[in-house]
Amino acid sequence: MYTDFEEIAEYLDFHLPSRVDSQFSYVNFGGCGIIAYIIANELEKIGLETEIAWLSTHCEGKSTLFEYLIKTNQQLTLLELNNNGIYVSHCLVVTNGYYIDSTGVYESAIDAGWTGRTELIRLKPKEFQSIAESDIGWNPAFDRSQIPAIETEIVDIVRGTQYFYD
Repeated sequence: MYTDFEEIAEYLDFHLPSRVDSQFSYVNFGGCGIIAYIIANELEKIGLETEIAWLSTHCEGKSTLFEYLIKTNQQLTLLELNNNGIYVSHCLVVTNGYYIDSTGVYESAIDAGWTGRTELIRLKPKEFQSIAESDIGWNPAFDRSQIPAIETEIVDIVRGTQYFYD
């Protein structure tokens, strides 16, 4: 088990921006979902419990509908969510009280620069997987052919946290 999550958070905060956010194109313009899924999945492999937080600017009264749609149809795409009036503006990993995305580790979504957005819902990585892996509905500015290289970097970064374990 890890000795102190604070050390892991500092390590991720240093490496994610330099090795993911600045090295790949448009990661937060259509790539935040798949990146959040990869980070969450890898952190779960080392024993951390994670969730993926969905942020929206238009979510008043939508969280119940969103939860129903997700729970009843695991093949739902982002486009189908948009068609039901659920607009997602960003996805982040939540673990141990921190929010994580390709730009670093933060104490809140607002600290991560997402002011004016409300947390719509949190999903476990498995609940989020089919949406993240689908290219339907995500901003096409993000080149999804980058995903294997991004995943390689994230796997390597998370493996680097082994030095913080007993």
